[in-house]
Amino acid sequence: MSTAQGTAFGPFQRIPGRMLKAPAAVTGNGSRIDLFVVGADRALWHTVTTVDGSGRPTGFAPWQSLGGVLTSSPAAASSTSGRLIVSGRGADGAIWSRTWDGGGWQQWRSAGGLSVSAPAVDVVGADTYRMLVVGTDGGVWSQQVAAATGVPTSAWGALGEATTVAPATSATAWWARDIRAVGYATGSGVRQRWADGRLVPLGGAVTSALGLVEFGPSTTWTFARGTDNALWVNVFTGTGGTWRKIGGVVA
Repeated sequence: MSTAQGTAFGPFQRIPGRMLKAPAAVTGNGSRIDLFVVGADRALWHTVTTVDGSGRPTGFAPWQSLGGVLTSSPAAASSTSGRLIVSGRGADGAIWSRTWDGGGWQQWRSAGGLSVSAPAVDVVGADTYRMLVVGTDGGVWSQQVAAATGVPTSAWGALGEATTVAPATSATAWWARDIRAVGYATGSGVRQRWADGRLVPLGGAVTSALGLVEFGPSTTWTFARGTDNALWVNVFTGTGGTWRKIGGVVA
């Protein structure tokens, strides 16, 4: 992993452990980071770190298995301080989730459906998350689930968007969801759809799923693997954004 101060990234730091899929990370309070990966046994694994004043991890807790059998990278979000959800595609092609209520992990819950991608999850409100996946038709579908349990509270519905990679969401934390952007990628490059309906074309050529975060009412950072297998970032500030190379070799 690598962390940034301003827009300058430091050297990559190795996190002990082995993973089969891309990781997911979320913070519910800005100082504690929960990190999730799919392990060599295809189960979901979890660790925690806190960051120092420069935003750098201070050390990681021992890995904890959350069980399950996942066939995609996980996605995570936090609807309030002390509440989390982590989701992934199961062996049956449906999206499965576990939630943390501040006192313990709830059992695995299925959202049903049939996904051909990893999920994305964002925060609708204190009691509700939204899941997004690519369906068998190549379109993006969404469903809302209860924050406390992960139980679906709506049916799957088509968003009318297409993407060749898994969608990404910026509003994964309750304290940073002014924009609520969703990121997609096709042959014409990366684009974002904001909650206010705004379409933001970013261009670029990516070879992986996207990562997306937001800062304030007008800034998003989009991460992806480029055609050179390095990690790239696009910082969009409301009027424009350019792709910049962070480096490394992303599997």
